Amino acid sequence: MIRLIIGGGIMPAFWVIALALSMPTPAQAVTPRETCTLLQKAYRISTGEGYDTDLSTVGSAKTDPSPLAKYRPEFRSYTGLTPGEFADLQANEAAAVSPGFVPQCAWDKDDSVGEKSGYAVAFSSPILSTDRRIALVEVSYSKGISAHGGLCIMRLSPAGWNGRCINAWSIR
Repeated sequence: MIRLIIGGGIMPAFWVIALALSMPTPAQAVTPRETCTLLQKAYRISTGEGYDTDLSTVGSAKTDPSPLAKYRPEFRSYTGLTPGEFADLQANEAAAVSPGFVPQCAWDKDDSVGEKSGYAVAFSSPILSTDRRIALVEVSYSKGISAHGGLCIMRLSPAGWNGRCINAWSIR
C-alpha cells in the first residue's frame, strides 16, 4: 500500500485521491443563485415549459455559443437585441466563456430538469450584459435519439427572468 505523509500524519493514497476528486474544480464551484434561476428559466422556455425533469443530470456543455462577432446582421436583428445591447454582450463575452461549464445549483423542486423525462441537459456559461439585466445562454437537451439546442435571449424584469429561445439546432 502506498502511504503519503500529509501534515505530519500518514494517509493512505486512496483517501488522498478520493479527497482530491471530491474537491470542486473552478468549473464545479457553487453557482450563484441568480445564475441558477436564469438557467432554469431558460431551460423552461427552451423546452416549452412543460417538461418535468431533474436538473441533477446536467452535464458539461460541449461548446460555448459561436463567438458573437460571427453572428450575421440578419441574425442579430432576429434576436431582438438592439445594436447597443448586442455590442455590450459582445464586450462581456470573453469573461463569460467557461469551457466545461457545469452549474452547481439547488434547482427549484417543482421544475427539475433531466432524469425523470430522460433528458440530458447542458448549458453554456451565460454571457451577461454590463448591468446584468440581459443574458445570452445556450440550452442543449436530448431524449432518446432526438436532441435540441436553443439560444436563449433573456431579460431581467421586476418579475424575474423571461425571454425567448431560438431553436439553434435539432437532431431527430
